[in-house]
Amino acid sequence: MALENYQAALISLNQFRADFPQKRSASLDIYQQLLDRLDEVPVGKEKLSDVYVKTLSGTLEALAEETAEIDPTASLIYLERMLDLEEPTNPVRIKALVEKLGLVQVLPVGAKLLLADVHLALQEYFEALEACKAVPIEKQHLDDLIARLENIASREAFPVHALIYAAHYNLTLKKIKPALTYLQRAFDVDATVSAPVIMDWCNTQRKKGDLPAEGLILLSEAILFKLEPSQADWLLEILRDLLKYPGTGLQVVEKVERFLPTLDAKSELAYLFSLVQADGWQENGGLEAASKVLLLALDHPFLNPDDVQNRLEKITGIENAPAMAWQALGDTLIKAKKPDLGRIHKAFRQALEIDSSGMAGTILERIAGITCKKGSAEALAFQALQARCLIGLGKTGEAMNIAREILAIYPSAGVLEV
Repeated sequence: MALENYQAALISLNQFRADFPQKRSASLDIYQQLLDRLDEVPVGKEKLSDVYVKTLSGTLEALAEETAEIDPTASLIYLERMLDLEEPTNPVRIKALVEKLGLVQVLPVGAKLLLADVHLALQEYFEALEACKAVPIEKQHLDDLIARLENIASREAFPVHALIYAAHYNLTLKKIKPALTYLQRAFDVDATVSAPVIMDWCNTQRKKGDLPAEGLILLSEAILFKLEPSQADWLLEILRDLLKYPGTGLQVVEKVERFLPTLDAKSELAYLFSLVQADGWQENGGLEAASKVLLLALDHPFLNPDDVQNRLEKITGIENAPAMAWQALGDTLIKAKKPDLGRIHKAFRQALEIDSSGMAGTILERIAGITCKKGSAEALAFQALQARCLIGLGKTGEAMNIAREILAIYPSAGVLEV
């Protein structure tokens, strides 16, 4: 060492250790001195030389062996430094040393993490992941473990399983959002492998009430991956849950549009999905689109008028509700067992006031199917509404003829309408 021939010093020490095993404590001090001298070598060509790296590796290996019984933590640190040197033969030697020195039994967490690093260096990704899985799931190990799993995931050969286990680790520690981030990454990498896992884990959290909006979105994506009609009821529940979160309307609409083609258009499920689609549009502020969906639902074999009416009443209660919503509400009220003619008239008249030319033709058709008692206030109201429709269509002459009829039948009440 005095001559700075550190390679020769290491050879001498190794020989001394072999010849005098009973004096190992003395050799430990000298190995530590040798390590200190090697660490003091200034940065330069010498420190990058093959001889220097091999000498440092051998010194660290010897120190790991000498300290394994008296200070296993120090032994692990020496092995970690040895691995950092990127000496090609080191990973194999370290793997053997961890087993030989029994470090897994003494320091299971540190040893398993070191073995994960060793397997990664050897490109043994499955073994690296298994070493990570052997680490107890405890909060204090999370950062160290995630660092290894990220390293595995960065390799093209074995990413998805590492991401899934990172999600599992976070989920077990009740770190839901980080777990969902890893599940999303896993789904993006390999949906075939990750979709069943997502469906299992996310649905478990959903049933507990612990799944946020991003989890519901991911769960619905996993279900939609194979587009199986048998999953319809489940997906419907998830989309309804998703709508409870603000700003999710378009997500719901997009997923309904992807799933609807797998269903019989005349089935009850197709009808229920259309209602959720309308809810999605409404949540997003797409009142015109929601009204259009609800208008189509009125002709569905499984129609429940209350379903549509309740939604349309919410839409028409919003400022600047579209004419189509009022028209659809009028159509819905017509389908009731006991139609409320006053409410029907109000809905159609409101639609006309918003879009006279666009609504006139449709409402004129609807009026033709409405029967009122002759001479009643309702009859007057609808006759006047008919005239308004004709004005909207540009048929002013016909509108005035109806106005004359109104004056003839309702000489006092009809004046205001005319």
